[in-house]
Amino acid sequence: MFFEINDPRYEWLPFLITTIGSQEEQPALDRPGGLRFHQFLFVTHGEGSFRVDGQSFCLSAGQALFTRKGIPLFYAPSRRNFGTAWLTFRGSGAEELLRYFQIPSYKVFAIGERVIGSLKQFEQSAQQKTVLSRSADGYSMVLNLLEQLSMLASAWSRKVRKVNNYLEAHFNQNVSLDELAEFIGTDRYSLCRQYRQLTGVTVMNALRTLRVAKAKEMLLSDYLSVNQIARSCGFESPSYFVQVFKRVVGMTPGEYRIFSRQG
Repeated sequence: MFFEINDPRYEWLPFLITTIGSQEEQPALDRPGGLRFHQFLFVTHGEGSFRVDGQSFCLSAGQALFTRKGIPLFYAPSRRNFGTAWLTFRGSGAEELLRYFQIPSYKVFAIGERVIGSLKQFEQSAQQKTVLSRSADGYSMVLNLLEQLSMLASAWSRKVRKVNNYLEAHFNQNVSLDELAEFIGTDRYSLCRQYRQLTGVTVMNALRTLRVAKAKEMLLSDYLSVNQIARSCGFESPSYFVQVFKRVVGMTPGEYRIFSRQG
């Protein structure tokens, strides 16, 4: 079942369900410019490969993806029997909801069978409903889903703070993603994806930036050599330290030390 509302008579509606449907055998879909609507996409069975806004990952049954309109999106079966269900929406009221719940450009989250069951019931009944009643029912469903996403984002915000605190305390040690994931009670793949979504950088990039910041502080002292600072900041070798420092700061550690003295 598939619905699409393009009738200009409904442009005035603050919230509008634009499409709803399901696909038992989902083919590959590529939207380099994103969709025209905000979308909830649910994996009903099987597994698919996804690329969203330049990030790649796999989703399987029991997982879902939210994307804002205009976000580059690609997905395709990675196993046979890959099925999806979806719900898209738009309107000024939809934009207000997304702002209120502080929903990012995209978000991966877990769903229960109850959500899929409700969506399928909604899909079956939507054909008999008017545009207004369908959008009213859809508003309640979208509101509940956005509340789930908001709570998930809040939980991950706390986990990101824990990760940052851990990096601050252990920046001079050999920190692994598996170690960090175990520390906050998740897996490394969820850690990498959620941290990138909330901060805009990867965990390892955040760690390198922190190490460089610590190195800049140490370079203000005459008592430590560049090699000593490299080891003190957790870099695997002095040459790698110089390489990373120059890429981040725009000059070598030695040049930065001279520059800081002149300042």
